[in-house]
Amino acid sequence: MGQHSPPQDPDEWLKDALDMPFFMQNLNYSRENTALQALAALQHEGSPSEVAANFKLHADECFRAKKYSDAARYYIRALHTSSCIVFRRACLLNQAACHLALGNNRLALGCCQQVLDCHPNDAKALYRAAKACFMLDRLEECLQYIARCISVYPVQPSPASSSDTRIHGQTDEYTQNTQKNADIQGNACIHSDSVSETLRALEELQARARQRIAYLEQRAADACAREQLAQRKKDTLIHALKTRGIRVRDSGDAPPDAEMRLDASLDAASTLLFPMAVAYPLARVSDFITEVAETCTLSEVLNYVLGSKPEWDQAGEYRADSVSVCMEAETGVVRIHRDTRVIDAVRICGAELLDGVVRILVLPTGRIAEWLETSGRH
Repeated sequence: MGQHSPPQDPDEWLKDALDMPFFMQNLNYSRENTALQALAALQHEGSPSEVAANFKLHADECFRAKKYSDAARYYIRALHTSSCIVFRRACLLNQAACHLALGNNRLALGCCQQVLDCHPNDAKALYRAAKACFMLDRLEECLQYIARCISVYPVQPSPASSSDTRIHGQTDEYTQNTQKNADIQGNACIHSDSVSETLRALEELQARARQRIAYLEQRAADACAREQLAQRKKDTLIHALKTRGIRVRDSGDAPPDAEMRLDASLDAASTLLFPMAVAYPLARVSDFITEVAETCTLSEVLNYVLGSKPEWDQAGEYRADSVSVCMEAETGVVRIHRDTRVIDAVRICGAELLDGVVRILVLPTGRIAEWLETSGRH
């Protein structure tokens, strides 16, 4: 009698079973697996047509499992293996469906165009090309593909006649054995239950494309109108500054809220509004006012910023009635009377307004000479 091998431990049996392709849950790339290598080698067994059909079978299974990347790779391998026109059409169309599902719309369009190069009236290729063009915002092309698809559907010639079943002396075993799997339903509407459903799907895509075109045209028109309005406002402001004799220099780094504008943006005679920087050099602090009307007096500005005692004014030196206003002119520091309007103060200084900002210096009246001496200003 032969000897029986000792019973295997359950844990060891499970470990060995997980190395078998049928039970395998994870693939360990660091280990050599002869069973897997044998299965992989089987993919290349047989005639070119059989190998190609095998790759396509794997691709179809991956597609149904929504593993679109894997399916696309298998379709590519199938295409590299077979030159049969019918087979290539099916693989290219299914590959286009994979790319559409993955959002690779340019690749999907390329697959469809390869089919259309041989079969210009292929309804499925036209539909998927239209869908890819829609996703790419190539809307006029999308409408052209839809129109062609509607014109050829449902009556269209077969993409390959019986004479195509033998290419370069090779029997098309795919046509004989796997014709029923010629194409996966995927993203196409061509296999709808009825002609009316198919045409309705095409018309819906057509309507969406037209709506998108209308939306983009309206958006472009609105953008153009905004640009024109902005230019008119800019030209009006330039004219207003010129008539007032005010020069402005752009630093390219203006504060975000420093916007000089007209009260009525298209009326050069309307009130000009300046951003204003109020500096207290002896206290080393400053205020920023986003808008001051050109007709406003410096006294009104002082009452606004010093109406209540600032927290930083411990000595109580900064009151609206105990400070003086100075501005920097081309000739040096100029003292400006508090009853002067802002526009007149700008004209008196004659200097360029950097980024359109009016800058004033506020000093305790009794300490102006001290500041001039310590700062070296004159």
